[in-house]
Amino acid sequence: MSPESLEQLVASNISPALPGLTVRAIPLLGTREGRLAFVITVPKGSTAYQARPSLRYYTRTEFSASPLHDNVIRLLMIRGKAPHAVIELSSFTRLTADEEYLQRQLELNKKWEDDGSEDLHLIPLTQRAELEKPRRGFDEYTFVLSIRNDGPVTIKDCLLVVSFEPPFETKIDVSATRNRPMYFRFAPSRRATAKGGWKEYEDLPGPGLFPEQEVPFPGASFTVDLTSVTDLSNHFLNWRLYLDDAPMESGRFSLEHEFKAHNRETSSPTANLDF
Repeated sequence: MSPESLEQLVASNISPALPGLTVRAIPLLGTREGRLAFVITVPKGSTAYQARPSLRYYTRTEFSASPLHDNVIRLLMIRGKAPHAVIELSSFTRLTADEEYLQRQLELNKKWEDDGSEDLHLIPLTQRAELEKPRRGFDEYTFVLSIRNDGPVTIKDCLLVVSFEPPFETKIDVSATRNRPMYFRFAPSRRATAKGGWKEYEDLPGPGLFPEQEVPFPGASFTVDLTSVTDLSNHFLNWRLYLDDAPMESGRFSLEHEFKAHNRETSSPTANLDF
C-alpha cells in the first residue's frame, strides 16, 4: 500500500475530516529490507470525531479503544468554539540560605571597600542591619507562570486561581494566609467619560490572547519560603483557569519534578538563561 492510499483510507473512516493528517514511509533495513514502516502524524483536533463504520466516538488508550460517554463528546465538540489554554511554569528558581548569606557578605565587603572606613558610617543603619543578619534557615523559591492559548479561539478574559499543597508561608501579599488561594486576572483598561460634569469610568476588555500565543500571566510571579531541609516530593502547586464561557480547566505542578526539570535546562552551557 502506498502512503497516499493509507492516508486516504484513514481519512475516509472519520468524520468530520481532520486536516493535517500525514503518512510518511520509512524504508526498513536488515532482514526487513525491501519493506516499509509508516509513520502516521495525527494533529490535535478541534472537535469529537466519529468512526464512520460504527457511527461511534472513541477514545484511544495505549492498548484499546473505548466508546466515549455523552458528556465527554459534548465537551470535545465545543473545543472548536470555546477558548482553551494551558498554564505553564515558565520559570522556577531557588535561592538557598547559603547563597543568600554569601550575597549579603559580598555586598557588605564591597561597601566596606568603597567606604574605606572601619565603622561603615556611610551605610544607613537599617541597611547595615539587614546585611549583617545571621544566616537564615529557609530557601527562597520563585515562580513565574505563563498562559498559552492552545485552542482556535481568541481568549478575551480569564481568571487564574493558584494554591499550594500543603500550605506554604508566602511573601507575595502581607494579607495572604496559609492555604489561601491567590487570584490573578488580565487587568482590564478603563475609559473615562464625562456626563453632567461627572466622570464615569467603564472597564474595557483586556487585550486578549490569540491562538498559539503565549505570555507571562499578568502578576503571576511570586516567591515562597521553605525551610532548607524541606523535601519537595510532597509539595504541589495547584491551578484553576476560567476562560470566558468555557468549562473550568485545572492542573497542578509537582515542585520536585519541575525543579529538577528546570535545573537540567539551566545546567547546559547553551541554555537560554532568561530568568
